[in-house]
Amino acid sequence: MVVTIWKGRCIVCGKEFEYKEFPNRGGYAPEKEHNFCSKECQDIRKEETYKKRLDILPLKFRDIDCDRKDLVKQGTEQSMYITGVVGVGKTVLMAGIVKEILKDFSKRVIWISYPGFIMKLQSLFRMNDEITPFGRAEEVAEFEDVLAIDDLGSEKITDFVKQITYYIINYREQECLHTLITSNFSLQEIDNQIDTRISSRIGGMCKIVKIEGKDRRLQKNQLKKSVRN
Repeated sequence: MVVTIWKGRCIVCGKEFEYKEFPNRGGYAPEKEHNFCSKECQDIRKEETYKKRLDILPLKFRDIDCDRKDLVKQGTEQSMYITGVVGVGKTVLMAGIVKEILKDFSKRVIWISYPGFIMKLQSLFRMNDEITPFGRAEEVAEFEDVLAIDDLGSEKITDFVKQITYYIINYREQECLHTLITSNFSLQEIDNQIDTRISSRIGGMCKIVKIEGKDRRLQKNQLKKSVRN
C-alpha cells in the first residue's frame, strides 16, 4: 500500500504539520482534515463560522439564551407559530430555535422582521430595480430551508399586505416548508383582522405556541429604576 505524506499549514494557528493520504476506491483519502493541525484548531474555526452564521439575527438576540429548551427542540423539527402579548419572549424563543438550527452547517435560515420587510417591498415600487415587490416576495416564499418571520401583523394591514402575506404563507404551507412565525395576534385575531385564509393555513402547518406572562422589557426597566433609586 502506497501512503503519501503531505505537509500543510493550519489555517487557524499557522503551524506546519504533516498528514497522510491512504489509497481507497475513489483515489486517496486524507488521514485527517488537512486544513487544521489539531482537533482544537478545527473546533475554533467551527465556532468562528457558527458565530458568523448568527449575523442573520438582530444583534440583541445573538447572545441571549432561551430557557424554553423543550420548545426550542420542537421548533427545530417543525413549523411553529409563537403568539402572546408584547414582551413575553416570543422573539427570544424564535431566536433560540434559529441558533440551534444554525449549528447544522448544512441548513440555512432567512430571518425577516415582517413590518420592515413590507416597507422594503413597498419601496421597490419607487425604484428602477430589476427585482419587483412580487419577485422579492417570491424569493422569500420559495426559500427551501427555514424562514423565520418576526412580528407578523404589526404592519399596517392593506390589501397589498394581505395579498403578499397570503402568497407567502400559502406557498410554504402547500410545499411543507419549515416556517417559524412570531405575532402579537392570536390565530383568531389573524382571522378577524387580516384574512381567514391566512389563519387557516398557519393553523394547518404550524404548532401553535402561546406564551403567557408579563412584559419582560417593562419588568427589566422597572428593576433598573428601583436599583438606581
